[in-house]
Amino acid sequence: MLLGALARASNLVVVELSVNHQLSSTAQNSEFASTIPMATRILSLRSKDGELVQISAEAAKQCDMLSNYLDGSSGENSEEFPVPGVNSRELKNIVEYLEYHNENGAAGQINKPLRRGAVLTENGVCKWDAEFVNKDVETEVFDLMLAANYMLVRPLVLLCCAKIASWVSKKTPDDIIKYLGLPEGGLTTEQQIEQLRKASPWCSDAKQLLEELENEGNDPKESS
Repeated sequence: MLLGALARASNLVVVELSVNHQLSSTAQNSEFASTIPMATRILSLRSKDGELVQISAEAAKQCDMLSNYLDGSSGENSEEFPVPGVNSRELKNIVEYLEYHNENGAAGQINKPLRRGAVLTENGVCKWDAEFVNKDVETEVFDLMLAANYMLVRPLVLLCCAKIASWVSKKTPDDIIKYLGLPEGGLTTEQQIEQLRKASPWCSDAKQLLEELENEGNDPKESS
């Protein structure tokens, strides 16, 4: 059940994220060697809603999607790269996260598993990261997690998962039902799922990603 999948989210942060997103291949011949030092290069990202968001090339190297692009690009300044799967709000947040950790070092290791009921800073998350995801879970954190997953920013995906897990672990099933505005009792499984979809559409995407993480954790190859 959906609530059961969400309730198990506190253990999902321990799982390695398997990414199926495919990048377009780019020629990487020597003729494309960078002509501008990485430290001064700027990349302009075009969001789904058409806004341009700039990021330094050094910070962009932390994002696998952008790193692959930069490795095969011409090295010109102010290059434009389309990010059709991410809106400007999430794109700006991702750029802020990447720029911060470019200047202040990589994100630390999150506790595996999370200490149930503990705040993020008690689970290996630095103060800045904890404040960065101190957002509404329903309207912001899930969207940020999906955007980070699309752009292959694994540390940010895991940070969002930790935030979601922390949020879920502090709630009972009844709390979650009340939070989502579902009527109490008298619902079949099918009715409850349909009601949940109408009340909070983000749950479907979140459930799918969390289940993918959980299934990967059960992959025999991971434990061999």
